[in-house]
Amino acid sequence: DTGTSTVYRAMQSSLGREVAVKVHKKPSDQESLRRFAREVRLAARHRSPYLAQVFTSGLHGRACYFAMELVRGPTLE
Repeated sequence: DTGTSTVYRAMQSSLGREVAVKVHKKPSDQESLRRFAREVRLAARHRSPYLAQVFTSGLHGRACYFAMELVRGPTLE
């Protein structure tokens, strides 16, 4: 959970795999929406063993989200 988004572990049922889904929490905050959209574009454009692969992004109701590779490991808290 960050200031403007929350990451959830979810199941992509169509392919039977776990993914991480990052959901933007403040749809009325235009500046944070722009930053979120920029993050999605940059993450999707780059391939690296140090970045989670972005699978898809979109809008569900008023919630912006993107789904990415689930990286297992300890929490960063």
